[in-house]
Amino acid sequence: MDKTFPKGFLWGGMMTGSAANVNASKAAFAQRLVTEPVTRGWRGAELQLMDAPTATTVTVDWSLTIKKLQQMGYHTYRIPIAWERIFPNGDDETPNQAGLNYYRQIFEQCQAAGVEPIVTLADYRVPEHLMQAYGGWLHRQVIDSYVHYCRTLFLTFKDLVHYWIPFNEINNLVMLAGEFPGVGLPLKDGQPIANPLKTATQRQDCFQALHHQLVASARVTQLAHRIDADNEVGGMLAGRLNYVATAKSEDVRQHQWATALNNWLCGDVLLRGAYPYFADHYFERHQLHIHTAPEDAQTLRAGRVDFMMISYDGLHMQLTSELSGREAQRTADEHNDPLGLQIYLNAVYGRYGVPLMVTENGVAANRLLKQTPLARIAYLKAHIAAVRAAVDEGVDVLSYLPWDGLNHLPAELTDQVPDNADFQANIARSVAWYRQIVATNGVV
Repeated sequence: MDKTFPKGFLWGGMMTGSAANVNASKAAFAQRLVTEPVTRGWRGAELQLMDAPTATTVTVDWSLTIKKLQQMGYHTYRIPIAWERIFPNGDDETPNQAGLNYYRQIFEQCQAAGVEPIVTLADYRVPEHLMQAYGGWLHRQVIDSYVHYCRTLFLTFKDLVHYWIPFNEINNLVMLAGEFPGVGLPLKDGQPIANPLKTATQRQDCFQALHHQLVASARVTQLAHRIDADNEVGGMLAGRLNYVATAKSEDVRQHQWATALNNWLCGDVLLRGAYPYFADHYFERHQLHIHTAPEDAQTLRAGRVDFMMISYDGLHMQLTSELSGREAQRTADEHNDPLGLQIYLNAVYGRYGVPLMVTENGVAANRLLKQTPLARIAYLKAHIAAVRAAVDEGVDVLSYLPWDGLNHLPAELTDQVPDNADFQANIARSVAWYRQIVATNGVV
């Protein structure tokens, strides 16, 4: 592919919440790999409860990190903010100034380097106090605490940040994440973190908590626009394709339903300002009773986001009428489907007609150490080409932000990193390739 992307296309990378608070022993490793475009998939192990970050939590050296981003030519970088750094209990009256200062120096360095930050406000983390006192997002009180937290950030960083993501992958709880990572509900003893909804109580609690998140998203979207007309607020979906296993009508119907529930239920609320037509049927079928406030409908209508960010790791399922969506068969190479990315971008844009951003593009982290630089380059090359194809078809894609080196490995693999010249040379090769992609605006 020798065509460039449209003028103004944003190239960059992104960081997870766990990477933003990496401990000192991993900091040097993270710095070494910061500009390496990598491939990584969703891993429940990375969602293990970590020590709550504070203003003094040791993190990577941001001055070195941002210098490397500038050397790569990045236009933008997605960065999460930890709620408990700003309000340690989540519902404090006054913010932790040291926490605000910490992020201010990050954003000031980004702007000085010509790197526009895209900030995720909630990245699978809820302050411990809010989980214990209120049951996380299950209690409506958390909406007000979250709005207070966001107002503080919008005012403090008004001239430094213009792109905001209220919730990371808000639809994940509908698919596979479960109660803790999806909506911050406390885990019971022995309960796994990755805990798909199986019981009536789990489903009721999670959809009630999800409603509170959707209302919170709408409220902070309106707030961001009032505070600064230049603010752009984006929803975020974990992109999930479902493929039809056979041509049987029953299988086509199963595919249609799974696609709607996994993607459009949240997407419609974020971008159309109301639950889709099939939501009432789903809630009634599962005997769900979503408690709402009289003003919620108007809040959702008035708080529609400006763009949609999509994470895409290539995971997809083959659905048959004999299997539920959670028992569906996965394809053999489940994290490598560049054509699926093109299909998904067309589907989302066709439904909503708003600008899209692509992020978190990658395959399983535990395969990284076994991958050659050529394999990583081939993966990203194919997916960048898929984005380009979607753009050619008329899809308005604003950016491409793959996983990079700060997110390479889950904690249990960091000690396996070979510290030798060959490994470093492989890293350098991939870095050089992606730097060229950025410099040529996508010529691969």
